[in-house]
Amino acid sequence: MKHKIGEVIEFGEKLINTQDLDPVYVALVNAKLPTKQLHRLLLAYFCFYHLGVSAFISEMEGGTFWEVMMVAARNKLCGPDEINPDLEYDRWPRGSERRHFRGQKCVDAVRTFRSMAPNPEDIVGSFAFNDYELREITAYIQKHWPMCGSWLSFKAADIFERVLGIPIEFPNDTLTFYKEPRAALDLLNLSPEAAANKLLLHFRNKPAPPASSPRARSCNIQEIESMACKWKSSLSGHYWVGKDIHEVRHGLKGWGETASLLSKYMPPEVERGLFA
Repeated sequence: MKHKIGEVIEFGEKLINTQDLDPVYVALVNAKLPTKQLHRLLLAYFCFYHLGVSAFISEMEGGTFWEVMMVAARNKLCGPDEINPDLEYDRWPRGSERRHFRGQKCVDAVRTFRSMAPNPEDIVGSFAFNDYELREITAYIQKHWPMCGSWLSFKAADIFERVLGIPIEFPNDTLTFYKEPRAALDLLNLSPEAAANKLLLHFRNKPAPPASSPRARSCNIQEIESMACKWKSSLSGHYWVGKDIHEVRHGLKGWGETASLLSKYMPPEVERGLFA
């Protein structure tokens, strides 16, 4: 059974109106963390894709940052006097998208990152001085960042642009899509290219969230990608409008001062089933 494009449009409108399209971006932009700490947080986030873990690690600097990254990479149990006596977790979770970032390859990846720059904030900060095309960012990350493939490189470019305001040119075509959002378009009663164009046409007059991003623009292919991916997941009941907000809020609990600050700037919870 093929679905109508209106289903994705309706779902995308709900994601934008509730700020559930990318609630992590909303929190990171509005919390206005010090620049170097934000860069450290993003590096940890690209590795673990868990905002609570990343917020906690971002509070460390220099060699201490790398030491804690290595503890997290090893997923080591924390004793009462280790790292943080108030830490409520005894393991270091990963987001589902980075569930494979573990084991010896994960440990080796952190070692490689450390060899790239003594100051961890410089790894992300080095991108802040130029304009880019998407392919430049994704090619560099896939070549030089360990355990970072097509999905992570696309997501990093999206975060660079929306959260840091780095000028990055995203081509408005489905060739930028990775597997899942492209598969979502294949479920529609239009060709993927025609579906993407209709979505772009509909959402082009809506400001791309977060509204307070340092780089103001209208919605484009990045937002369409997120809408398509979440809509496809909703068809099987694995996603509901507000799920990201709920899960990120839960994941911030117990991870220290920065995590508490970010939780204050998260979009409000959305009652499950409200948009069923």
